[in-house]
This record gives sequence, C-alpha cells and structure tokens, in this order.
Amino acid sequence: MEQCSPSSPPARLSTTEAPRRSDPDHVELAKTEVAKPPEVDPAKVTPVKSLSNRTLAMVDYYSTAQQPYYQPVCDYTQPEEEWDRDALLDPAWEKQQKKTFTAWANSHLRKAGTNIQIIEEDFQNGLKLMLLLEVISGEALPRPDRGKMRFHNIANVNKALAYIESKGVKLVSIGAEEIVDGNVKMTLGLIWTIILRFAIQDISVGELSARDGLLLWCQRKTAPYDNVNVQNFNTSWKDGLALCALIHRHRPELIDYSKLSKGDPIHNLNLAFDIAEKHLDIPKMLDAEDVAYSIKPDEKSIMTYVSCFYHAFQNQPKVRFPPEAPVALEGPPRHHPVNNNQWVRDPRETCWIQTAFKHRVKCQSPTVLLNPKSPSECPKYTSKVDCHFMVNTLVPDEKAIMTYVSSFYHHFLGMHKAETAANRISRVLRTNQDNEKLMQDYENLASDLLNWIQRWNPWLSNRSTDLTLDDVRKKLDDFRQYRTHEKPPRIDEKGKLETLFNTLQTRLRLSNRPAFMPSNGHLIKDINGAWKGLEQSEKGFEDWLISEMIRLEQLEHLAEKFRRKCELYDEWVAGKESYLRSTDYRSSNVYAIKALRKRHEAFESDLSAHEERVQQISSICKQLNEMHYSKIGPINDKCQSIVDQWNRLNSLSVERRQRLEEAEQITERLDNLHLDFAKRVSPFNNWIDSVREDLVDLLIVHDMNTIEQLLSTHNHFKSTMPDAEQGFEALKEYERQAAAIIDQHGFDRSLLKNPYTDLSTSTISRKWHEVLELIPRRDAALQQELNKQRQNERFRHTFKEKADHLGPWLEDQLGKAINIGLDSRIASLEQTIGQLKHIQQQTYENKPKIDELEHIHQQMQENFVFDGTGRYTMEALRVGWESLMTTINRVISEIENQILLRDSKGLSEELLNEYRASFVHFDRDRAGLDPEQLKACLISLGQDIRPGVEGDHDLQRILNIVDPNNLGRVTFEALVDFMTRENADADTVEQMINSFRVLAAGKQTITESEVRRELPPQDAEYCLDRLKRFQVGADAYDYTSFSRSLYSH
Repeated sequence: MEQCSPSSPPARLSTTEAPRRSDPDHVELAKTEVAKPPEVDPAKVTPVKSLSNRTLAMVDYYSTAQQPYYQPVCDYTQPEEEWDRDALLDPAWEKQQKKTFTAWANSHLRKAGTNIQIIEEDFQNGLKLMLLLEVISGEALPRPDRGKMRFHNIANVNKALAYIESKGVKLVSIGAEEIVDGNVKMTLGLIWTIILRFAIQDISVGELSARDGLLLWCQRKTAPYDNVNVQNFNTSWKDGLALCALIHRHRPELIDYSKLSKGDPIHNLNLAFDIAEKHLDIPKMLDAEDVAYSIKPDEKSIMTYVSCFYHAFQNQPKVRFPPEAPVALEGPPRHHPVNNNQWVRDPRETCWIQTAFKHRVKCQSPTVLLNPKSPSECPKYTSKVDCHFMVNTLVPDEKAIMTYVSSFYHHFLGMHKAETAANRISRVLRTNQDNEKLMQDYENLASDLLNWIQRWNPWLSNRSTDLTLDDVRKKLDDFRQYRTHEKPPRIDEKGKLETLFNTLQTRLRLSNRPAFMPSNGHLIKDINGAWKGLEQSEKGFEDWLISEMIRLEQLEHLAEKFRRKCELYDEWVAGKESYLRSTDYRSSNVYAIKALRKRHEAFESDLSAHEERVQQISSICKQLNEMHYSKIGPINDKCQSIVDQWNRLNSLSVERRQRLEEAEQITERLDNLHLDFAKRVSPFNNWIDSVREDLVDLLIVHDMNTIEQLLSTHNHFKSTMPDAEQGFEALKEYERQAAAIIDQHGFDRSLLKNPYTDLSTSTISRKWHEVLELIPRRDAALQQELNKQRQNERFRHTFKEKADHLGPWLEDQLGKAINIGLDSRIASLEQTIGQLKHIQQQTYENKPKIDELEHIHQQMQENFVFDGTGRYTMEALRVGWESLMTTINRVISEIENQILLRDSKGLSEELLNEYRASFVHFDRDRAGLDPEQLKACLISLGQDIRPGVEGDHDLQRILNIVDPNNLGRVTFEALVDFMTRENADADTVEQMINSFRVLAAGKQTITESEVRRELPPQDAEYCLDRLKRFQVGADAYDYTSFSRSLYSH
C-alpha cells in the first residue's frame, strides 16, 4: 500500500508537467512505497474529512508557492575552520556557544552516565572527549591513557583528534596542546566540528545536505505559518515563532500556535524550550534573553539546537494506513503515461486526477480505483469502462480510454472559469488596496508636515527681551540648525506630498474612481498657507537675535570683570581661614613651630596688601546695581560675603600668633628626648638588619664543609640573643616618656616620630619579632641543606665511579683506532677496516653506559651539583665519545680511499705499505706532511731531490702537484698519487718529439704522407691543420714546435 500525506497535492496537473517540490517526509515515503506495508489498525487512521484548515492551507501553500527555496551563497560543507575560524569570537556569542555546546554534549554523555560542567576544562584530559565520540558514533576508540600528567592528557586528546580525522574531517589549527591548555576558542571550534560531522552533515533534504539541507527542512516545515520566514540561523529565530512552528507541525497537540504573538519573543522561546525538553527529550541549550535581545544570535548555537529537532522528528515512527482506508493525497504520480494505454495499466493516474479535485483520497487497488464502492466516488464515469477488462487486457482499446479521459477534461473546465473570475476580482481588490495605501501615505505625510510647522512657528515668533546671553546664543545656533538641517528635508517632503497627491488623483481618474478628498485641513492649499505663515515668522528673526546678543555682551563684560576679581580673591583667600583656625602646631616639632611663626608674620603682611582688591570688588558691585543688571542678586550676595570674610580674617590672625608662642616651649622638651633615642637606635638597628639579612640569606652550598661552617656560625649567633634583648627594652623606654608629654598637653601623637631618625620602636619591635621567627626557620633550612649536600655527595661518588671506568676505556679505544690507521704492519687494508669496525661495534655496545652517565649528570644539574671530584666530566666524556666515533669513521673512510687508490693505480700491497710506513714515520703530529717532512719522505722513498737551490725548485714543483691549494699540508692520498705518476710512463714534450722523430725516420721535419701513413685519418687531419711548414710551399712540417705547443698554456 502506498502511503500518502496531506501536505502537498498540487492545485492543477497535466500529464506533461514535472512533479512539484514536496515535503521531505513525502520524499522518504516515496522511496519506500514498493515495500510491503505493516499491519495497521484502521481505527487509528485519521480520515480525510478530519483534516484541519491549517493542514489544507499547508497543502495549498506548497502547490501554489512560486518562490524558490533557500539557495546557498557559499559552500557550507567545507570544514568549519576554512569559513568561520578567522572571525573574532564575540563575548556574547562565546557565552551562547559554551552553553549550547555544553548542553548538546551532555545530551549524549548522559547515555554513558556522566556530564560536563565547564566545557573548556572538562575536556582537558581527553577522557570525556573520547567518551563523547564513542557515544555519538557507536564505535570504540583506542584505550585512553589513565595517567594525570600533561603528556597523558595530550595523548588522549590526540586519539580523539585522530579519530575525527579518520572520518574525513579536516582539522585546521586545532592542536591537542590547545585543548589541554583550556583554550576556549579552540575547544568550541573542535566541538562545532564534531557537531557538523556527526549531527548536521548527515542531514539530507532533496539535493541539499548539511547546513543547507537543514535550512531547507526548516523552511518547508514552517512555510505555511504566519509571521515565520526562515532565511538564516540567527535573526530568523529571535521571536521564537519558528521553533513553535516546528513543534506544532509535527506535534500539534503540544502547542496552540494561534495564541502566540510575535511581540512576545521571551514567552515564545521559553515555551518552545520547555516543551522540547519535556516532550521531545531535547535539552535546553539556549537562553531566551540571549536569543531575543541579541542583534545577531550565534549561528552555530542555533544550528546545533535546531538539528536536535530534525533528528528528533526524523526518528519518529511513520504512520502507515491499511489498503481500504482513505488517506490524504500526497501528490501526482512520480511516473507519467506516455500513451493512453498506460493509463489503464496503472489506474492510479486516473484515480489521482479524479480524487484530487473531488475527494482528496487515493487507494492502491486497481479494482477499487476503477469501480468505486459508493455513488459519491465518481459514479458519472465509472460505468463507461469495465475495470476487469481494462486490467486484464494486455493492450486495452485506445479510443475507449480517450473517450473516458476526455470526460474528465469537460468536468474540470468549469473550475477553470471560476478561477478566471476569482483572478479578476483579486486584481480589482489589489488596485483598491494600492489606492487606499497611497491615500493613507498622503494623510500621514500631511499630518507630519503640519505638526512640524505648528511646532516651529511659535518658537520663531517669540521675541522676548528677558533672555540671557547664553540663551540668545543658543537660540541663534538653533535657528541656524533649523535653516540647515530641519527645513531642507521638509521642503523635499512638501514637494513629495504634492507629487503624491497628483499621482493619486491620476490613478483614480484612470481607474474610473472618484477624486480623492483629503481630511479637513489637509488640502494642498491648507499646507501652502501654513508654510507661508512659517516663512513670515522667519523674517527678521536672525537680525533681532544678533542685536540682542550685542547688548547683552556689553552688560556681561562688566559682570565678567566682577567675577574675575572675585575669582582672584577666592583663589587668594582659599584656605586662609582654615589656616588661621588650624591647630597644626599641635603636630609640629620645635623647628616647625618656629617656621610657623615666621610664616604667620608673612601672612599678616600679605593680608594688608589685599585690602585694595576688596575695595575694587565693592565698587564694581555698586555700578552693576545702578545699571539694573538682570543677575544682580548673586553679585550682591558675593560682595557681602567677601566683606564679612575679610573682617573675620583680621580677628583670627591675632589669635593664631598667641597660640604659636605657647606651643614652642612644649616642643623643645620633646626634641631632647628624640635626640637621645636617635643616638642609641641606629647601632642597634644596623645589628638587627644584618642579623635579618643573614637569617634570610640564600643558602648557596656546594659541599659539606660549607654547610658545616654555616651551622657553626648560626649556633654562635643564638648565644648572643640575651644581651640584644636588654638593648631592645631600653629603646622602648624612650618612647614611653615622649608619649607621656604629648598626652599631657594634648599634642598630636604624630610628634612621637623622631625627627633625627626614621627608626621607631615599632619598627625595631617588628624586626625583633621577625628575627625571633626567622631563627627556627634558619635552623630547619640549614638542616634541609645538610641533607641535600649528603645526597649530592652520593651523586658525585656514583658519577665519579662510573666515569672513571668509562673514560680510560674511551681513551684506549681512541688510541687503538688511531694506531690501526697508522700501522703498516697489518697484512692488508681490508683487515684494517675489519679491526676498525670491530672497535666501532664495541663502542656501540657501550652506549648504554654513556646514557646512564647522562641521566646521573642530569640529576646532578637538577640539584645544582656542577662540580665533580673525578677526573672526567660529562662534557669530556661526550667529547671523548664523539671523537672516538668521528675518528673511527674518518679512518675507515681514509682506508677505503686507499683501497680505491690502490685498485685504480694497480699498486701492490707491499708498495702501498711502504708508502704508508714512510708517511707515518715523518707525520709526527698526524696532521699531514709539511714541506720539510715531505722532502725527507720523498728522499726515503728513493725520489731524486737535488741539493741546493735546484732541490728547492724540485720541491716547489712537487708541492704544486700534491698541494695545489697551498694548505701547507700533504695528505697520504696525494703522496701516493704523486709517486704512482712518477713511476709510470711519462707523458712529456720530449717523449712527443721522439715519437714524431720515429715517424719521420730520424729527420727534423715530417712530410704529409708520413703523417697520413701512420696516424688514423682523424688524428692526421688534426695534426696537418696545426703543423707549420718548414718552408713556404715545401712538403716539410716542423713537428718540434707543434709538440711544444701541445704542452704550453
């Protein structure tokens, strides 16, 4: 039985029209319609007549919609890092993503009986990240490392990342170290990548997948709902109606969509979140306030939450109907007949057209389709053909089928006429609606313009004279703002209003409608009159503002002069009264009080000098009163205040002079006590500071002798503490005497501070108690250091013991390798290489000893043990090891070169050993032969070196051959090469001349025929081209000069 859905039958169908876009659920059903349906109780199937108006509206919407669905503007199937990683993460979006991704992860982790709280911290060890991947993928990941060290965490995260990459996901700039370090941005990016791969990528709707497929699914599901227009995954979901529409589409019993309001987004969002959590098992991943009040909510969070709806509704069981039950029509058949006979072979084609416009039902059985069971099922047409004859006949009669199908055409023709009439009515209604909109626009513009004129007209007409200068200036600025910004747009608005009025009248006249009559006061002439009155108010307004501003500026100048003098007086008098009332002498020592007396004498002189300014202020105040200044009140108050203050200052000055004389006598007694205290406190403070410094001094100890000396010194110091305590008590007595004097006369206790020293008994007391606390700490630190040095001694002893064993062995092996390379007594070079490789193998076998010493040396460095007691240091052992390996490789390379030289030159083993023995004998420093050593070596090998200057020339010639780069040293290979060439057949000028002389039969010249007779043709041509004739025209060539030219530069 084929399942049907009431979501998408088209409004009109022809046999050549392609099938329209259908609901995704219907696509899935179409793919499975050939399968045998399960048994379903017919009583549970909803009949067609029970379909709601909203469902029928959804049917009509999908059949008539002409707008295409969302078309992707970029490739969202690429990895997240390539299209969204570079953008800076907004704090609000970060908050949304953390909440959403945490809830999404917990929705899966709860299946494993766990959850996360802080996403960037709970995934740091990689365990819950691996668990999340196992839950959502259903596959087992490698066994995690259970350690708690950083490298264990990195290893676990790397296993998770490797699994994600194995699923074809490209991870860009996401490393395990960043996840372990709690990088919020990288952690959110990783979770988003997992969501894309395991929750969104598999979404497929039509030909779209992943993000575009999810968006298309949302558009299709919410399309019939009012106030819902899903275009993206951010702003389209702010009011919550889209989420409510998705829930109502699949579970209409959970929500009453008709009661929802677009103006209450918080209620809509919370309703959707609560219903999804309670009935759909979708956890709350978002906050309603974050979504509703954000300018652009986070797209990733919205996609993650909406994808949960997709999976929740996709996993719901599909409802299937029994064969006899009428169900909602799905759409036109997926296959169209190419001839009339095929209509009979699959009766669904005919029945679909019939039921689409009459009953909206579809059946599966051909017999039921062609023979309805009741008169209501197309009785007009079923009697024209025999159903059994049509089904059982291989090729039914085409004319009969055509006649039967044509009756459908005539039946539906009347429906087309009704549709044409409906279109005509709609067109007239749209015209009226457009005209009404233009009328309303005119009324709105006219009302707005008149209100603006009424608001500005009184302001321009006001010419009051009681304004201040600031008021006038502000009014002038407002008028200029009105001229430049307020009025120009209104001029354009006035022109637009006239154009709109004329356009509206023209449209009404062309459509045979009566002329438009605006409401009372909104006629064009009314607006022009109001505008004219506004312009009349503008005339002379600016000139009046300027003249009034000049008058007020002149009056303000005199007031400003008064204020400046008052400011100067206030600046001078500031603090003077409080100074005279001050009891600062109670906190001053004897020398400060003497200074206060001198300062007061200077103040009395200054007071007399400022009397003239007070008189000028009083005079200006009198002038402003005579000129009737508008703000004279504050000025009179200020003048009276200055006069009263001046009188108070004179009285207070006399009182202060008397108090200063009394305080001077009391402070002299305190000064003597402070001086005695200062003489005794400094030595004691120096001692206690040195003690504190010694007690907190950093312990830099490298041997046992040092720590034992420190312990002895510390014990001696503790024995001197009783004497120091007596000196401390004596210093405290001075402070008690000074405090008694201060309290007796009511002076400030700040006078307890000694002017002769910065030290006080509180400071000394604090240092004293600090010393008492540091002594036991020092005892513990010294004991700890003693234990540490004992451990360091064990490290030194272990390293020395092992180094003394390995060091001589390395030196011995190095000597053996060098001696083997220089020993000429070995039977063959191959045996020499064999011995060297044997030493090399032994060296590799001792590599663990070097590694063990490296480990001990590292422990010594970690404990700051840098001096050893043995002969060998770690650096020396490393150098010895590297020197041994380098020497072995170098000697092997040299021996191999000698073998190559021997084989290429054809030297015997005995001759090569003779060369090596002589070379080794004279190469005492093993750096190669210098010129003197080379000369002695050549003589020992039987080379003829002449004495004197001639011998020096011979030696220099040989050096040019064996040392062409003038390095000053000759290698063994260069020596062997020279000796080989010297003992071989010489290739010289003389040999060349003698060879030509043989060809010429002993003559000094040679003929062309003699050349061609003995030499190959190519060589003969070469020689004849370059040989010079002995005489012009003669057949005689000079072979001597030709031979010399061959060996010249």
